[in-house]
Amino acid sequence: MTNLILGPSKWRRGYRPSLPEWVADYLPERGRPPKGKVLSPLGVRRALVGLLERAGCDATLMELHQRRTGETYTGLFHRLVRELPVERFLLYWPYGSQRPGLDVELGFLLTRLEDGVQLDVRVLVEAGAKAAGKIGGGDFVSLEPGRRTHYYEDLIEYRCSVVEWEDYPALCNAILRHGTVDP
Repeated sequence: MTNLILGPSKWRRGYRPSLPEWVADYLPERGRPPKGKVLSPLGVRRALVGLLERAGCDATLMELHQRRTGETYTGLFHRLVRELPVERFLLYWPYGSQRPGLDVELGFLLTRLEDGVQLDVRVLVEAGAKAAGKIGGGDFVSLEPGRRTHYYEDLIEYRCSVVEWEDYPALCNAILRHGTVDP
């Protein structure tokens, strides 16, 4: 079973969270940021892949695969889902991230869900003091001002799991719990 970890690649302009340095320990040596530099959301996703691989699970990111000649990014996404095959989608959603790419990928997943395809989608959303969103009364609520989330609410309608995490140790525990169990 392959886990495809989706999520943002960059922080919003002017936002730099404090991340524990040990998160970078799960990155290959050449992927680690210089001392004092903040790990990007893409770096965190790469570290989460490393964490799952150390636990004996298959995990990947789109960014770890090359597009074929003439292949679009949309084509790459669909090819990976088909060929790996991807059986679980883990959506990493930290507070303060740029989400346009994740929103597009979410659209691909929602289209499949709307067409009746059964998918295992788990949204790992940052909660706590710097919350990106939360579950409230059965609905998903965005807590980031000005950030549209109507389509994220659809994930609740399709009964996708939404997992809240408050710090990076909790995120690592959630990834291990949700990335290593069979659907």
